[in-house]
Amino acid sequence: MLCGDGVATTVQAMQRVAVHRQGKEERQLASCGKPDQRRGIMRSVVNKRIVEKVIDFWKGKDIKDWLERVGLKVVEDRGDVLVIQGQVRTALNRNNDPVTIFICLVFALFGAFWIFVCRDGLVEIREYWKKHI
Repeated sequence: MLCGDGVATTVQAMQRVAVHRQGKEERQLASCGKPDQRRGIMRSVVNKRIVEKVIDFWKGKDIKDWLERVGLKVVEDRGDVLVIQGQVRTALNRNNDPVTIFICLVFALFGAFWIFVCRDGLVEIREYWKKHI
């Protein structure tokens, strides 16, 4: 995959995640004229949504439908472990901590570019984990 293709794939994945959320950020995104502001708002929406889904999965809720809506394929469901295929194949394990689940999920969604998209989400999920240790 060429670098430009990877960036395009990452942007498409961001859009798929962001489209499944309703709220203030989406209205700002629609009314915002500057590309830098739109990217910042989209990153915020994407991070919030992924953090919510990681917490849901960690607490035992089923997120397979959401994974498929955002473009990931659930290859195997072993109860507490979901093997997923996105830009890379990885597994989400409920027995892991939320930070590990978050990193596996965003790596499947965005590949090597995940840190550029989800840095704020990583901070947010770490804070959540520290409160619930």
